[in-house]
Amino acid sequence: MSQEFECKQLHEQCEAYLNELYIPEKDNTTIVKLSTDTIIQKLNGNNTLCTTKQYKQLVAWSAKEEERIHLQIGLDALSENIEEQRDKLTTMIERNLPNILPYLFAGDNVYYTLNDPKYKSFGSNFDSKMIYPFTGNYWTYGMKSIGRDLCPKCQKRPGNKKHGIGISIIHYRQLMWLCGTTDRNKLPPYFRNYMRFDLIPYHGNTLLDNVNPTYTVNDPCSTKHSNGFGITIYLCGYCINRLKKQYRKGKTVHVSFSLNKAVVTGIEVKE
Repeated sequence: MSQEFECKQLHEQCEAYLNELYIPEKDNTTIVKLSTDTIIQKLNGNNTLCTTKQYKQLVAWSAKEEERIHLQIGLDALSENIEEQRDKLTTMIERNLPNILPYLFAGDNVYYTLNDPKYKSFGSNFDSKMIYPFTGNYWTYGMKSIGRDLCPKCQKRPGNKKHGIGISIIHYRQLMWLCGTTDRNKLPPYFRNYMRFDLIPYHGNTLLDNVNPTYTVNDPCSTKHSNGFGITIYLCGYCINRLKKQYRKGKTVHVSFSLNKAVVTGIEVKE
């Protein structure tokens, strides 16, 4: 099981993903890696129904499965106090709005462009950029509304209503940027591992016996929002028009974003 499914690239991607995961007490002694000898004792040497090679493979798999169980317990703990964590996230983003608005209103159609090979969508061309909308209509999954109390003076303008603008999220490093931090540990724990499903490395067919069980752990946030989710910002029509006039660079704008560094690296006007 040292190199599952005989594909070095996928094996390395799965190892990198597992090592990148934030897991509470991951380095604590409560996260146990059982030795081969311990597993053999548990099985009481009952290998009469399989060959010696199969028995050794079973022992190796069992040790990894035991490790997976402990890792999953740690990941599941991230969902505790979920409402408080959502409120903290939206509060951090709201405080950083002045740094977000110039990109949000840079064009009529704004897109993220990603060019980090480590996070290429599974099955995509590794030489191509990944492009997806910066804004849109997204399920916010109980997130606290951002901007409900902004621009209070504008409410006195007749017919001036609030409008929701959704910012698309596919990776925890985008959340770091939206919150104005380069420190992952400042994000609420539930969101520290988030990746859309196609950014998580393919770990093989779990029905086969050559898949490392630890590669199959599930981050609760990534599982809940497998297709991405949105952060909605509410602004009045008057302020939206004002911000468009202030920051608009063109009809279609691509915002280059580095997931590795969690920063915007450039802006390109397409039309």
